[in-house]
Formats: sequence, structure tokens, C-alpha cells
Amino acid sequence: MAEYEVALQEFLNEFLTPNRRQRIAEVLDQRIASLALMLFDVYQSHNASAVLRSCDAFGVQDVYVVEQEKEFSPNRDIARGSDRWLTIQRDSGPGAMERSLASLDQNGFRLVAMVPESSGSQTVASLPVEENLVLAFGTEKTGLPEEIIERAEYRAYLPMYGFVESCNVSVAAALAMQELGAKVRNSRQEWQICSERKRKLMLDWTKKSIPNVAAIEKRFRSSWKQGALD
Repeated sequence: MAEYEVALQEFLNEFLTPNRRQRIAEVLDQRIASLALMLFDVYQSHNASAVLRSCDAFGVQDVYVVEQEKEFSPNRDIARGSDRWLTIQRDSGPGAMERSLASLDQNGFRLVAMVPESSGSQTVASLPVEENLVLAFGTEKTGLPEEIIERAEYRAYLPMYGFVESCNVSVAAALAMQELGAKVRNSRQEWQICSERKRKLMLDWTKKSIPNVAAIEKRFRSSWKQGALD
């Protein structure tokens, strides 16, 4: 399959302008492998959409969406298609939280519960970026479930200097990703996604950049299979 994907990538490159190919490569080079986001029952359409735009803007590729009670429903006009360039893992219904936490653990991420300032919590800026971190955000009204907070390796907050105790969830996520993203890029030697994943994302993004790509790939697959048999 890898041989086919490499051949397909070379073929589809002809349907992209040089500027588009360069832009895809540049964005891939800035994706952070060691930072991810987890959204728990974030259902407000505006907030969901704004968070996804911020993930793309700050180079966070992986988003874990837990829909235990509320449906994650981004507004495409606000998201501006940013969800197309992200890897979004959604899980819903009973057991969604457990399955998502297990997936994070398997992928080597340490859970950071984003909470208001309290004893036992630390600033986002002080988090150890030499580890793989996933920032967990809950809804504005109730925040994160206590179970997630208790199971988190870290509890982090954004310093507030006014009367309010917290920011809108989309603003908080953007500020946290900007802070940690810059720190990761300056502190870690290996923060980019691996070459194999980069190759797969390159192909995925290339397909999403070409109109009527399904028909184009179908013709290529037919000719490639014939060539492989010859």
C-alpha cells in the first residue's frame, strides 16, 4: 500500500500548482507531534469552530472530541474549513471518556486538565514541554468532569488579572496553544510529526486540494494495477 500511495502522490502532484505543493509542505513542517487537544462536551457551535481554527493556526494536528452528553457541532462558516486539515477523533455515548483517555494513553500523551487557578494547579507556561501533552477543556458552564480532573497528571490554568475567573473556551484554548506551541518549538529538538505520518497527511491534504479527485484516483488505480501486473 505504501508503494501505491507514493506513486499516487507523485501522480497527483501534477494537479497542484507549485505554490500549493510548497504551502502543504510548509504547513506539515510546522505541525507539532507532542501537543494535542481534548474537548469534553464542547457543544456551542461558535466555540467548537473557533477552537478548530486555532488548532490549525497554531499547528496542533490532533483533536480528541468526547461527546458524552453533548454533540460537537462546529459551524463551517466560522471554522473556514480548518477541520479538513486536522485529525479529529470523535467518540460519543456511554464509555466515550474512558475510550478517549485510553487512546491518549496508548499514544503516549499525558493529560492536562485546564481549570481555574487553585491550589494544586500550575500556569500553562510552567508545563513540561519535554513530555507529550494533551490539553483537556470542558464547557464554559460546568468545566471538566471531576473524574477527568482527578485523573489528570497536571492541572493548569491561564493567569487572570480581572474580575472574571476564566476565558471563553475558544479563547482559552487559543492562548494555551500559542503559549505551549512556542515553548515546544524553542525547547524540543524533535517536535515535528514523523516522516511516515507526514507522508500520509501530505497525500490526504493533496486529495482535499484537488476537485473531483475520486474520479482521478480511480483512473490512476486502474492503470497502476495493470502496470503492477505486467
